[in-house]
Amino acid sequence: MTPDPLAWTRSVHFVSAIQLAGIFGFLFFVVDPVFRRAPASELPAVCKLRTQLIRLAWISLVASIASGGLWLVLVAAEMSGESLGHVLSTGLLATVLTGTQFGRDWDRGSGMTRPGWTTRPSMFTTEYGPCSSQSATIWLAS
Repeated sequence: MTPDPLAWTRSVHFVSAIQLAGIFGFLFFVVDPVFRRAPASELPAVCKLRTQLIRLAWISLVASIASGGLWLVLVAAEMSGESLGHVLSTGLLATVLTGTQFGRDWDRGSGMTRPGWTTRPSMFTTEYGPCSSQSATIWLAS
């Protein structure tokens, strides 16, 4: 039994998207309210945890974007019956994006990540709140 590249790609995409949503929710609903009240003595540990979560969020975002793009290419190749090289070198991706329900759904789905990253973009940097002065030190030390 050979592994199905499309199934693996979809799995990576869903896992990374769910992980990204979980990190966003945890940072927004738990980290911000709770860590703002942390005593100054706990600040290095708080900032280190926050920095690690931000790193993981960026990795999840890159994995989600890459797997989403690969998913589109694999589906276009499957729909057309052509090779991946042919799909990438011709206008088949544009046809799939604009002329199929999958393409319209894919375009809408990729747009769903934009609001989360634009509502509080400072949340996804290491320079945020009480961690701003210590983030460079924590980034280099970890």
